[in-house]
Amino acid sequence: MNRLIILAEKCTGCKTCEMICSLSHEGRCNPVESRIRLIKNEREGINLPLVCAQCEKPTCKEVCPVAAIFVDRDVVETDAVKCVGCRMCVLNCPIGATVMNPVTHEIIRCDLCGGDPLCVKYCPEEAIQFGPIDVVDARIRRERVKHLVSFLGGMP
Repeated sequence: MNRLIILAEKCTGCKTCEMICSLSHEGRCNPVESRIRLIKNEREGINLPLVCAQCEKPTCKEVCPVAAIFVDRDVVETDAVKCVGCRMCVLNCPIGATVMNPVTHEIIRCDLCGGDPLCVKYCPEEAIQFGPIDVVDARIRRERVKHLVSFLGGMP
């Protein structure tokens, strides 16, 4: 099972990932419609691309009152026809990667571009990578969690 691997230490905050994501999914460069979000901590000089972790047991799916969220080929998706827009999935995403598109009012999250993520292809610093999750060893994952905790703890 392949996942996006974020190397925050390489991210320069250029927002290319947001632009290519919104362009490919919505047909326009509009970062608020992107499925990947760049979080900046200006004080600490840290940039963190935030994207759906494709959880093994997605909390968003568990809390959906109309069963609009499903997993297809290891990708968490939302059935827009079933979705009633209650935003329970948005409120319960543990990392804040499920959002409502402010233009279309549909729930959006990373769909891995069908297995060929464009954010990976277009990231000039290679801060976003795609591959089997087991490639990232426990030490690297621990470092990333410490980085995220310190990043979020340093925010006002």
